[in-house]
Amino acid sequence: MVNRQKNYIFASRLEKMQKVQVKILGISEVKSSQDIYWLLLEEVLGERRVPILIGKMEAQSISASSQQIETPVPFTHQLFINITDNFNIKLKDVLIFSKEEGVFFAQQTWQHGSHVFLIESRASDGIALAMACETPIFMDAAIFDKLEQTREKETDISHETLKGLPEETLNKLLKNSIEEEDYELASQIRDELERRKNKTQL
Repeated sequence: MVNRQKNYIFASRLEKMQKVQVKILGISEVKSSQDIYWLLLEEVLGERRVPILIGKMEAQSISASSQQIETPVPFTHQLFINITDNFNIKLKDVLIFSKEEGVFFAQQTWQHGSHVFLIESRASDGIALAMACETPIFMDAAIFDKLEQTREKETDISHETLKGLPEETLNKLLKNSIEEEDYELASQIRDELERRKNKTQL
């Protein structure tokens, strides 16, 4: 009963959403951590991009699927798809619909015969499952709009503050912001560290 009510509420929200199909542009390791990666998404019919922080397991699974690499033992997401396939349960699509406190959430649409049901998850798990079975990935256009507004509101003071901090402090702040799931701050710190690295290499 609770799941039916939750699905009904989301279906009502879905009617108001503008779904934008996205694709994976690339995956890169966060240099201050061996277990965190950046996943860059880009809209299929546009140039807007959204970076998402994901775990090592999800990064490996997504990379293997995107490059069509067959592993001796399937990753957890591929194993899950193998099981659902045996029961004729299909993943129809994945919709990244929300970002709360730096964490992206997705709604997975599954179908078993005539029965359609929804499962909510972290976006990283939804994307990994979608890649494992070549299912389309969508994002609520409002997320793109909110990210653009956030970038526009960034002031020179925040950038100047980061520029004035030593690299050791920046690395500690980056680690703390990731642990606290403050991905907006983590992104700014990462950009500052990259700027310094590029300046040193010149």
